[in-house]
Amino acid sequence: MNAYAILGLPGPPQNKATTADEIKRAYRRALLTHHPDKATTPTKLPKPTIDEITIAFQTLSTPSLRGELDRQLLLSAKQPPTQKEAFTISHATEIIDLDDLSYDEAQGRWYRGCRCGMERGFILEEDQLEEHAELGEIVVGCRGCSLWVKVLFGVADEQADTDAVDGGKG
Repeated sequence: MNAYAILGLPGPPQNKATTADEIKRAYRRALLTHHPDKATTPTKLPKPTIDEITIAFQTLSTPSLRGELDRQLLLSAKQPPTQKEAFTISHATEIIDLDDLSYDEAQGRWYRGCRCGMERGFILEEDQLEEHAELGEIVVGCRGCSLWVKVLFGVADEQADTDAVDGGKG
């Protein structure tokens, strides 16, 4: 179950209009529905724990984590990430700089090996960086295992670069 399913909210792409207040209301409703002392309707479906509900709320309430979860859900051809995977997204195992990745000019993407042995476990493309340019960071999962890294980067202003070269005479 992913964070949206745990809180009973629509996932991407239908979730664009979901507000912070709607997320908060869904969180409170999920707490009441699944709390062992307050639940009134027995169900045979697997119930999320209070911790899973809290993690789902934190994930959807943090714009960068929610954006990354949305991206992962939209790009994933398989089932949406489990709550454990969503928790992992919010707790990257390592923080690195974009300069720590190698760039493949032929494919136009950055990559880095993972400790699981996959030579190009972590892959970043230009459009992903553009989507997260305002934040200056992106969380990327390994394609071969469950490890995640947070990649920090800066966006160079082309006008500022030109001004620096010609002394601001533009």
